[in-house]
Amino acid sequence: DVWDSPARASLATQARAGARVAALSVERPGGSVLVQIAEDGYKGYLAERDWEAAEPSALPAGAADAEAEAAGPELRQRAVRFALEAYKRPNAYRWGGTLGPDFDCSGLVQSAFASQGLVLPRDAYQQCTFAGVEPVAASELQPGDLIFFGPGPPNSREGALRTNHVALCVRGATDGEDGEAGTPPEYVHSSGREHGRNGIGRDFLGENRGAVSDHYFRLFQAGGRCGRPVRGLSAGGPRRLRGVVQAAARALSREEATPGRATAGADRPGRAAGGRAVCR
Repeated sequence: DVWDSPARASLATQARAGARVAALSVERPGGSVLVQIAEDGYKGYLAERDWEAAEPSALPAGAADAEAEAAGPELRQRAVRFALEAYKRPNAYRWGGTLGPDFDCSGLVQSAFASQGLVLPRDAYQQCTFAGVEPVAASELQPGDLIFFGPGPPNSREGALRTNHVALCVRGATDGEDGEAGTPPEYVHSSGREHGRNGIGRDFLGENRGAVSDHYFRLFQAGGRCGRPVRGLSAGGPRRLRGVVQAAARALSREEATPGRATAGADRPGRAAGGRAVCR
């Protein structure tokens, strides 16, 4: 678990087993370590005991271990299958959840694509403005496309207006026959208690489709398609990383022992990094 403050009262995100994290400071307020997750650049606080339990990593914290597969229809369809499998399992909405079975909205989307080796940013508003996501009209949505919601216009960066919810399209719109209305796009998403399902559910991007669908349809901003990868995750996962880190543990320990010496992943001038590690 990665928290939003040293007090570790509210979950910010989660780091998968085998993920690389970098300490951004040698200070440890309240027994917490300020870290950055290598794959998506997300920052938060890790409990000191979790940092100490992680294994040293020989790879630079910001480096991708493999080039991602081009984000074509087959990859997007596999991401949909991941989300639908998560939907079938008992779950509840969890703010900051990325590991399952309990996800938040962007955590489900991020994990679905990460399962296929494609890294997306952590939060919905970041995914909406991500360089690897191309705009798609609602009428052109296909399985695996992203659907963004929020109170403001698409790509708004203002806190009160920016994108605050994201879903994954599982079926595009269908045309009606013999004068009957067609079916709007269907999507899967993890939503909270107030306006959603307190977990993963399936809804439609259209009017008069139920309270949850209607609520989010009013907030619809834009569709997006993962068209090109920016960086990938290794399919070898934590086992491969563990094999690498054992050979470099001594060198990294010497590096960490040097007070004030910055290591890869330290992006704050004047702050010393505490090294790199792999989550178990």
